[in-house]
Amino acid sequence: MIRRLIILLLIVGCEDTTAPEDSLGNCVLYDSYFTGVKIVTWFYCYEDIYTKKECMDKADTSDKNYSIYLNSSSCSDYCDGKAEPQYCKEY
Repeated sequence: MIRRLIILLLIVGCEDTTAPEDSLGNCVLYDSYFTGVKIVTWFYCYEDIYTKKECMDKADTSDKNYSIYLNSSSCSDYCDGKAEPQYCKEY
């Protein structure tokens, strides 16, 4: 009986209860404006506030667009990597 259970677990696998969709990460949303001269894109980085689903839902319910969900880099690193970091805000 135990042998069958072990074989069943190997076939089915175990569910990871801390799936990336359920854990907090860094949500980046963006919004673009035309200044009359050029298009300026503002990035809004929310660090460890939203799950990936909440991040995408926030984009749907705000005037911002979903950009990316960061699991490994911080908002500071993300904003520092932008060509124009003054258009990147951390929350």
